[in-house]
Amino acid sequence: YQVCARRLSSLKSPLAALGMTYLVSACLCALLFEMLIPGGHIFHEIWPPHPAALMVGLAITGLEVGSIFMYRAGWPMNIGFLVYTALAIVVLLMVGHFMYGESLRPLQQAGICLAAAGMFLIVREPMKFWWPIGLIVCCSTAYQVGVKEISSGIHPLAALVLTYLSASFTSFLLYFFLASKGENRRKALLSWNPWALGLGCSIVGIELGVVYMYRAGWTVQTSFILTNSLIVAALMVTGALFYGEKLKLRQLAGAVLTLAGIACIVWQ
Repeated sequence: YQVCARRLSSLKSPLAALGMTYLVSACLCALLFEMLIPGGHIFHEIWPPHPAALMVGLAITGLEVGSIFMYRAGWPMNIGFLVYTALAIVVLLMVGHFMYGESLRPLQQAGICLAAAGMFLIVREPMKFWWPIGLIVCCSTAYQVGVKEISSGIHPLAALVLTYLSASFTSFLLYFFLASKGENRRKALLSWNPWALGLGCSIVGIELGVVYMYRAGWTVQTSFILTNSLIVAALMVTGALFYGEKLKLRQLAGAVLTLAGIACIVWQ
C-alpha cells in the first residue's frame, strides 16, 4: 500500500488515479460478496445507503490524499507511517475519552508522553511540512468513528462497496474541481495506471486481513502492536533498499520511543 501510494504521489493527476483505485476496490468487494454470500443481493444491502458508510468513504479519500501529499512534501516512507499512526492513536484516545466516556489509564497517559517524545526526536520541521499528516490524522479519526457506527447491521463487504463507491465519486469530483487548466481530463481518467490497481487491491487486502485476523482469535492490543511494528520494520527496509532513505540515530531512537508509547497506549 505505502509503495503504491508513494508511486501515485509523483503523478500529475493523483486524484484521477485515486478515483480508479476506489472503483477497483468496490468491484473486488462486490465480487467477494457474490462469491462468499450465495443468494445474497448486493443492491439490497447497499440501498438505501448507510450515512456512516458514506462518511467512511469521504474519510478514506482524505486518508489517501493526505498520504500522497505527505510523500510530495518529502516525508520518508518509514517515518511518515510511524508519525501519523502514533498521532492518530493519541487523537482517537482523546475522542474515546471525551465523546464516549472511555477511561484514560495512567499507562496510556505515559504512552502519550513517550510517543510525543519519540515524534519530537524523529522529525522537527515547519508547519507546511505537517499539513498532510494533520489531514491523515483527522480522516483516520472520522474513519474509526464511521466504522464504529456501521459495525452492526449492514454486511461488511456490502458496506465496503458503498464506502469505496463514495470515495471514488469524491475523488473524481475533487479532480474535476482541482485539475489544472488545459489538462486533458478524459485522458487522465482513462489512462491505465498499474499503481492505482495495486493500491486498490492492497486496500481490500488490508480490510480483509483485519477481519480474518480477529476471526483467528488475535486480541486487539497484541495484533495492533505486532502489525504496526512489522509494518514499520518492513517500511524501513523498503525505504532503505529501494528509495535510499537513511535513518539518523536520533530518528531511530525516536522510532523506538514512539513504538514503546503505542504499546503502552493499546496494552490492556
